[in-house]
Amino acid sequence: MTDKQVRIMDAIQEKETELKVKVIEAKKKAETKVASARKETAKIREEAHLRAEQEVKTLVSEGLAQANIQEKEILASNKSSVSSLKKLSKKNFAAAIDIVMRAVTSQDFIESRKPEQE
Repeated sequence: MTDKQVRIMDAIQEKETELKVKVIEAKKKAETKVASARKETAKIREEAHLRAEQEVKTLVSEGLAQANIQEKEILASNKSSVSSLKKLSKKNFAAAIDIVMRAVTSQDFIESRKPEQE
């Protein structure tokens, strides 16, 4: 080989070495970026999970509060209904007593008017 050919071969090897180094550096940078992106993705996923968890807690809390309000309304309505039924029951009882008293009084009146038959 001539001196010129040797220099060309050396230059080619030097360029190949430089390219290999650049490829290795680019690969390391890409791996670093991928690792960073994975960390960021994990962080975002965790934040989203925490937000979703908090939202579920809020919805459950609101649901429980609404259920408590509805339960109180139902209990108040039931109490009112029971009170109305008690009043109605008392009125019906009083009316029944009145009817019985009238019947007894009427029967007594009718019997007192009958001439005695002996």
